[in-house]
Amino acid sequence: MKLPGDVVHLWLSGLAQLLVYVERLRDLLSDQEEERLDLIYFHRHQSRYFVDQGVLRRILVECLGIVPLVIRVEYGSQGKPMEPSDMNERRIDFNHAHCRTTVGYGLARERWIGVDVQCARGISDLEQVARYFVWCQWDQFWSMPGGVCEDW
Repeated sequence: MKLPGDVVHLWLSGLAQLLVYVERLRDLLSDQEEERLDLIYFHRHQSRYFVDQGVLRRILVECLGIVPLVIRVEYGSQGKPMEPSDMNERRIDFNHAHCRTTVGYGLARERWIGVDVQCARGISDLEQVARYFVWCQWDQFWSMPGGVCEDW
């Protein structure tokens, strides 16, 4: 896949759909990622981490046309993944994020990219929260289409 400088590539997937690729992803992880995997206690979290890192590496391999083990991923102080500056002659930036069972990946050339995935959750005491709305917000909120308010 060619990665032009004026395009941002985004992928969004459910982790459950990606778990079927576990065996294909196994050889893509670095020694550092394997060590980090061993520190994760719960099996379901290990699986998510494993697939998340493996798919990120697979995307980088496909887009950059390089061998998986050549890719070195470092993490910034806020946990943002990045290719070390001494290897980044391709001038790429990538990021990934997940929330529960959904994961998103982004890749761009010659520009910074951030990815954030948020999961909607119910609010048990919605009327307590809504009391801080001004009158026009209250009307808009309760008249939202599609039964959004009933789902909360």
